[in-house]
Order: sequence, then C-alpha cells, then structure tokens
Amino acid sequence: AVYKRLVVQSQKKIIGVARNYVPAGADRSPDKLPKPFYFLKPWSGIVPILGKKSGVIRVNSKHDIVPEVELGIIISKDGKNITTGHEDFIGGYFLCMDITDLTHLKQDPNAIAFCKGQDTFTPVGKFLSKTDLKDHHNLDLTLFVNGKER
Repeated sequence: AVYKRLVVQSQKKIIGVARNYVPAGADRSPDKLPKPFYFLKPWSGIVPILGKKSGVIRVNSKHDIVPEVELGIIISKDGKNITTGHEDFIGGYFLCMDITDLTHLKQDPNAIAFCKGQDTFTPVGKFLSKTDLKDHHNLDLTLFVNGKER
C-alpha cells in the first residue's frame, strides 16, 4: 500500500542516469568515466514485478536487448537542484531494470530516449523503506534473466 501510494503520488518523472558506474572487473576505473548524463523514461515503460501478479516484459527478440539492474530512488518531497546530503528528500527505494535496445542504439547513438524508453522497458520491484537498506551506497546487485545471471 505504501509503495502504490508513493508511486501514484510521484508519477511525474522517471529520470535515468547513464555512465554513472563501472561494473566490477571492467578495464577502466570510475575516475575515467565520461561525464554522466540524464535521460527521461516514459510511464508506459513501468511493469510491476511483484511475484505472481507480475506484468509481461515485451521486447523485440530480433534485437540485442541489454537489461541492467538498478536501485531506484523515490523522491518523496518537492524540490529543485537538490544537492548531496539532503537524504530527507528520499522516501524509499525499489529495484528496477533499465532495459536498452542495443541494436537500435548502435544504429543511432543519439536515440537514447527510444532505446531505453520503449514500452515495458522499466520493470520495477517492491518498495523498500529507508530502514530496509543499511547503506544504499554499498550494495551488490545481481540480475537474473530467465534463470541466468546477466
């Protein structure tokens, strides 16, 4: 109930951040990352993944589709230009996937909105309160797709 209320109240924007981390074992260090950039994802991308009542994720099986596990943050207060250290704006968290149509992205690198913003490309899990996570900066997240680690 809390999750549904926060999501319904906050249905204004889904903001993604690209190039904000380096996967473990990558051959580049975090200080060599290009400057992160932001992108918007449409509400049509949201698919609730909540056990047996989960929605269906639809993808073009002819394309190279890349899912990434992410920690979503629910901003529960209005604000602009919020700086680091204002965690009172955080209402909670949720796990989600950021799915990218890599085939289309390779064809048109400027089409990030389309490649990440297709319908069902933002599956979301259950709400996690701030007390559910001891340290949201230090998490090991693993994604399994059809039983296989990605």
